[in-house]
Amino acid sequence: MAFVSFEKETGIVTGYQELPEDRCYLPETEEKGTGEISTGQLERVKECRADGVALEFKNGRLYEVTQ
Repeated sequence: MAFVSFEKETGIVTGYQELPEDRCYLPETEEKGTGEISTGQLERVKECRADGVALEFKNGRLYEVTQ
């Protein structure tokens, strides 16, 4: 079980959380939302963050942000 946090206006992923249980501890605010992701998506988030690649979270899917 994993979650991402993202900017609601842009969808840009700002963080992630990996837990063995189904509870999200990432804060949800007016500006930031959270969404559940799969284990495969979590690995992609980790790889992209390590490579400095921005991701966008839309409708439960992750997309690389192109400049």
